[in-house]
Amino acid sequence: MVNNHEITIGIPSGGRLTKLNNCIDSIISNTTVPYNILIIDNGTSPLNQNSISRNDVEINIVSNLQQMSPSESRQYIFYNAKTDYIFFIDEDMEVTSQSINIFFNILNENSHIDIIGGYLKENFYEYPIGYYIGTGLQNNTRGAWKEPISRRRLVRTKILIYKVDFMHPPFLVRKNIINKVNFDDNYKWGSELFDFFFQCKFNNIQCYVNPLVKFLHYPGKYKDTTFKNNREKNNYAGKIYFIKKWDIHISNELRATYFDIFFFRLNRLILSLQKFVSLKIFFMKMSLILLIIIYIILLEFL
Repeated sequence: MVNNHEITIGIPSGGRLTKLNNCIDSIISNTTVPYNILIIDNGTSPLNQNSISRNDVEINIVSNLQQMSPSESRQYIFYNAKTDYIFFIDEDMEVTSQSINIFFNILNENSHIDIIGGYLKENFYEYPIGYYIGTGLQNNTRGAWKEPISRRRLVRTKILIYKVDFMHPPFLVRKNIINKVNFDDNYKWGSELFDFFFQCKFNNIQCYVNPLVKFLHYPGKYKDTTFKNNREKNNYAGKIYFIKKWDIHISNELRATYFDIFFFRLNRLILSLQKFVSLKIFFMKMSLILLIIIYIILLEFL
């Protein structure tokens, strides 16, 4: 490898320039470990190098005549990175203080750990920090599923590094695991990460999470045409491919609690409402409606 103390930060991009720039700025502001950035440009309009270049940071853009899926993009990064470590992050995510540095130190100090992740926060909703992958029989059919792990439980028990089978990006991986696992480019949208971590589970790749390391998620629509535009079709095709590849069905994910489901749906509702009205105005209107309801109820009893 070129430098044992350098990380390649891989970002598949769907052409959302503002989100991509915010992602890059968060990396620069919060990372001191030497790194370079490799962007896979999958937007219909090629990214302009000048629009994302930064002083003293090596940023390389790979633009393709034919769009790559998220899985193809990650595999390209995986294969072409020239460093011992690769940090995978999506363009609509941002890192927080020292997060990549912490991951780097964990892998350097723990040779048995191959992949390290943290937790992802979207407004006030928190994704499960990781999942167990279970397998078994359902109506005489082999099935595989994800069982969520609550970060709050890990924090209460003061566990700082915890073994999981699956995690959401962002995460830091050792480049040398490419000899055992890969991001299968047959997936277009959906099931590709499940496939990757399914490979990890059965190839003894050790995956861990740190419940104190936070990342931020800012989802939004793609302006350009991507594989997500056909996500229902591609997600279905991904599941069919997974069944053929592994001879096992993907079962429904076991949800953590009704509490988590409620806040996830409420969070997405607020994000949708933000398209039409600012959050401040939204809460002012909601407060006014609540006061009117309370006033009407009081009138009934007075």
